[in-house]
Amino acid sequence: MLETTLPPLRGVLGGADPRAARWQRGLGQLFLSEGCLALADELARIPADLEPEARQDLALLVLMLLAEHGRGSTFLPLDDPAVTGAYLTALEGSAAPPWERLRALVDRPGLEGVFQGPLVVEGPRLLSRRYARSEAALAEVILGRIKPPTALPVLEGRLLRCPNPLTEDQIAAVQVAMSRSLALITGGPGTGKTTIVVAMLRAWVHAGRDLDDLLLAAPTGKAAQRMGQAIRKGLTEINDRDELDDLLLERLRPPQTLHLLLGWHPGQASFLHHEGNLLSAKVVIVDEASMISQELMEGLFAALDEKTALVLLGDPDQLPSVDAGQVFRDMVAALPPGTRSHLEHSHRMGAGGHLLEVARAVNRGDLEALREGPHAPALRDTVAAVLGEGVEHLVPTPAHLKAFLERWFRDQVWKLPEDAGDLDTILFPPLEAPAPGAPWQGVELTRIAAVTDAFNRSKILCPVNSGPDGMSVDALNDALHALALEKARHRLAGTPDLIAGEPVLVLHNDYRRELFNGDQGVVMLVRRGETTRPEVFFPRGEGYVSFPLGVLRDQLTLCYAMTVHKAQGSEYDRVALVVPDLEGEFLTRGILYTALTRSRKVVTLLASQETWEKGVRREARRFSRLGQLLSVPAAGEA
Repeated sequence: MLETTLPPLRGVLGGADPRAARWQRGLGQLFLSEGCLALADELARIPADLEPEARQDLALLVLMLLAEHGRGSTFLPLDDPAVTGAYLTALEGSAAPPWERLRALVDRPGLEGVFQGPLVVEGPRLLSRRYARSEAALAEVILGRIKPPTALPVLEGRLLRCPNPLTEDQIAAVQVAMSRSLALITGGPGTGKTTIVVAMLRAWVHAGRDLDDLLLAAPTGKAAQRMGQAIRKGLTEINDRDELDDLLLERLRPPQTLHLLLGWHPGQASFLHHEGNLLSAKVVIVDEASMISQELMEGLFAALDEKTALVLLGDPDQLPSVDAGQVFRDMVAALPPGTRSHLEHSHRMGAGGHLLEVARAVNRGDLEALREGPHAPALRDTVAAVLGEGVEHLVPTPAHLKAFLERWFRDQVWKLPEDAGDLDTILFPPLEAPAPGAPWQGVELTRIAAVTDAFNRSKILCPVNSGPDGMSVDALNDALHALALEKARHRLAGTPDLIAGEPVLVLHNDYRRELFNGDQGVVMLVRRGETTRPEVFFPRGEGYVSFPLGVLRDQLTLCYAMTVHKAQGSEYDRVALVVPDLEGEFLTRGILYTALTRSRKVVTLLASQETWEKGVRREARRFSRLGQLLSVPAAGEA
């Protein structure tokens, strides 16, 4: 792949030198990000008279930087032997040069056009100018928001119930959000981050804010959908609602993805809203902030007036963005305490409480607590012994995995709540389509909701898309699809690759249909006039939208199982975490913590003891200088 996507860099390497392809393949295995390949084009300004060896060394140094971008870092450390040594070791057999020779390039006379152009050397760091500029610009605008708080709001007693009485740390979080132009609200699962969003909205409206002044957003469509559902649920359950509360329920704009909020234009690769065309909102609240990348966060801050209140909610211990940067984590670590409020108290009890303690032990890397004691996962020796309580650990022999998937399909997939009816009769009689432009409603809406809700209650997660012994997202989806085909055989002609009732995942952003990478839907049959066809249903507001399966098929994949990264922003009652035995750094403490915290109640872990403990020990490494740039004391901060 890299051999076809790096023509400018191949030129830098000296034409057909066989080392070029080997180096590209070797570094490609270390997660080289294609999104950063523009840097290679900029290297066309490399001095034409540079000797071949130096050209090759420079290209290899750039490849290392690009590989770090692919890992999520914004720079390549020039003084960390563990990092540089790993890259050169990966190129063993490719006549890789000694690191000292590569390192010397940054001080070489005649290369100023490179190291003061597309590349930047800052002490022991090598950066692309793109990320150097982005981090500096973001740090400047963030620090500009660190100002003394306005007067703390006095919250009426009735505003402190949303619907239940707020805890002291929740009240403190609301006060921070309402008295700062930038507020960071952190907390683990079950600490009530969404509850305080309801409290903030009520307080702002009762303080005189117009509903058009309030905007809600999240990094992904799934996270935005879940945020909206939680807010509506909280508002609906308030017993003493007044007219303003009812107005919030009726007129509050639903949460959007950040790309929609900012008006992303894919053709122009730019946002509609920016420094010259600011958002008109007075308050912007963003959930799941740990998922926001460096450049997306920069775009968000650039589109806000300095007087607009920005509230970022998230768990900094979850996985950072897929793209480079770890902005929320850096902000939480570096900004003054007055801008932050941490929710400590978890409201989860019973099985959910045990799950939370296991997740916390994983986050601490506390293997002793995970091996024995009240917070250790319960070890089960057979599938029949799995009770569905808290966190249970099953070693996945091939026989165990096969039996577990059959049980999962029977109990979690092909089963609806008792009051929903029989799944077979709900799925296969075609839905009668409403009039063009009309929403789904009545019995048809109930049928759609029953199927989609079933898949919102449980999910299988895996760290990798492909892997050995059936323990990958692709293999798990294939196995469950085969079980679905067998179950529905009496209804089918042939062996379609998707059938009614199956869950799907969107792979690419589709701005025209407002579908985004990671959105989840279900396939159902629909009768429109004389035609019956499969359509894909996605939640949209309080209802659903559907599109013909045929027009979306190329951008969909099965979603009985999904990667842990794709699951961020989602939450389920029950999760199965399947972890293969693979070499490499694919499994980290952050992956395990994020996977565990996607569940509210129950997790079944299928992994060898050695692989599980190796993951708990391994901390993901990601280099960013934003935290250092933000550590400069801010004027006016109390």
